[in-house]
Amino acid sequence: MVNVSAIIGDGLGGGRIVEASFETDKEGLDVEIDLTQSSLFAWHATFGVGFTATADAADGVYEGSVTIKVLTDIGTEYSTVWPYKVNVVAKVDQAHRVYVDTHKNVQFAYTQVPCDQKGEDLACGEGFDMYGDSLYTNWRMMWFEMRRAGYFADHFPVPATQLNDFSSSGTPGAYVVIDPEEPFTSAESEVVEEAVRNGMHLIVAGDWWDRDQINSLNQYYPNYRAKLDYGVYGGSDVAGINVLLKPYSIEMIAQYIDGETKVQIGDSVYAYFDYTTLTKESAEGTTCSASDKDDNLLFVSKVYGKGRVSVMSDSSCIDLGRCHYLVPALLNMKTTDECPLLKREA
Repeated sequence: MVNVSAIIGDGLGGGRIVEASFETDKEGLDVEIDLTQSSLFAWHATFGVGFTATADAADGVYEGSVTIKVLTDIGTEYSTVWPYKVNVVAKVDQAHRVYVDTHKNVQFAYTQVPCDQKGEDLACGEGFDMYGDSLYTNWRMMWFEMRRAGYFADHFPVPATQLNDFSSSGTPGAYVVIDPEEPFTSAESEVVEEAVRNGMHLIVAGDWWDRDQINSLNQYYPNYRAKLDYGVYGGSDVAGINVLLKPYSIEMIAQYIDGETKVQIGDSVYAYFDYTTLTKESAEGTTCSASDKDDNLLFVSKVYGKGRVSVMSDSSCIDLGRCHYLVPALLNMKTTDECPLLKREA
């Protein structure tokens, strides 16, 4: 869908749209034009253009144009042409459809500590995403890797109770949860568990949350440059993640480990930064697990029913682009695989 705002007419009286049409270079694309003319300003109009691929549409690029014909108040007539180019791809099968949760972090990215200058000038000049994490911003490298691996990833902006009926495709092949700031309810956990039991892959990446650690920082709200009375930026809601992971006997510890470590997962080495850990009991029944040099459990993956659950106790490496390719490697795992194998095309 494309929305366009247009100025029509060449005088104070404005004009009116008398015709709207479109042209396309090949069959397979339906174009629908919806017109709305302002009742307050006679020279202003908006129109939306919707594109729908037909059932027999072939993959490829479709090009064409939308033509709007306007009759002005002084009787002159003119046309304006908007070209379009639409990329059509085949419908993705269920196994390759991935939902990435954004419902639990819809406000702002708690994993950021913007403008924490420790008493220095606050003009740090960094971006501040008021709408939280996104596949198109801090997760874009992970998104690119999933696309390269043949997966279709989309934001999931609603409660997990709608996992099965969010789209006509039904339950996705995978549900990815990264740094949720809001807790999961027991009802959401039950829906996710049923989906995993029936073949879905649940992937969770969580960072640390420690109120004392957060409050020890000098944090300022950038909009009015005032010091916060208490910390609001941190990491995942670990307790909320544990509600989601309880059916699989996996538990994350609200323990902050400072620094960087290298983790061997499958055939690849990944870098963790300022991470947390999993309980030792979380490794029971796993097909793959990984620990740091101090024997802290940092990653587990286990089969559950017809599906799989994979949990990593760090998420900043995804934001920083150091382990973003681990997610598609996990998606490629079958229930018979022990550990993920990194498969990348040159």
